[in-house]
Amino acid sequence: EAQIKMASFETGEKVFAFHNNILYEAKIVRMEFKLDPASKSRKPFYYIHYQGWKDRWDEWVDEDRIVKHDKGSITQKQQKEENNKLALKKKITKVSPKSKKRRPENGSEDNMIYQTIKFVDVKFEVEFPPPLKKKLIEDNNFITRHKYLVRLPRKPSVRGIIASYLSDLIEDAKYNLFLHLSEMFCNL
Repeated sequence: EAQIKMASFETGEKVFAFHNNILYEAKIVRMEFKLDPASKSRKPFYYIHYQGWKDRWDEWVDEDRIVKHDKGSITQKQQKEENNKLALKKKITKVSPKSKKRRPENGSEDNMIYQTIKFVDVKFEVEFPPPLKKKLIEDNNFITRHKYLVRLPRKPSVRGIIASYLSDLIEDAKYNLFLHLSEMFCNL
């Protein structure tokens, strides 16, 4: 008869779970005892939901992939993230859009070790050149009112409009400098 190993975690408990050698915050949804073919004993398996991820990423894991959600495991997670960030700086890989790579459902940076930017609520005013402002308003109307996504790349592009604006700004500055210097030298 197979032996039964006691469960270390409870349903509803907040934990950290390893996925591809990365610790993610998760919650235990269900627990079942299943036969482990390697040890021929029944042991607990946990159905977990990764916090901030869609339900399709929920999965059954054994206790080897779960750690308690406590100060020690948070420190372990932070150290592992730092090591991964250092490794990432050395080797940056490009991910294709059709990749099976996990994507967060709500864009939370808590679960993504590659994201180091913290968003801060900063308000500032930007004066857009009129042609750019017109294009941005048009695009906004297409997206919000008509539910139509604008084809990219657009013509003129934002980069082109800004370059044109800066070029005009520089020409105006040169002209104003010329007038100012002409006036100064004429008064000598």
